[in-house]
Amino acid sequence: MSGSSELTLLRNQTATVLNMDENIRMLLEQTPEKPPRSKLEPHADVIVTLRRKRRSYREIAEFFREHLAIAVAPSTIHDFVRIRRRREN
Repeated sequence: MSGSSELTLLRNQTATVLNMDENIRMLLEQTPEKPPRSKLEPHADVIVTLRRKRRSYREIAEFFREHLAIAVAPSTIHDFVRIRRRREN
């Protein structure tokens, strides 16, 4: 293969990659976000408020069970808070 045909092949491959990247970017922009998976997401403000009032995760779990009829383990609430904190940073 001559030098000019190798250069042409390389340019064509580069153009194809750039077009694929542009197509992928456009597809990603068009893809909608998934709804939250956590049953705690609608109650994030309640959790934040109770944590600010220095309630333990166990106390928050009891609050959810007694007042919101939601059974949730204290460790689940802890994980929820930890993941949200990580996303904010």
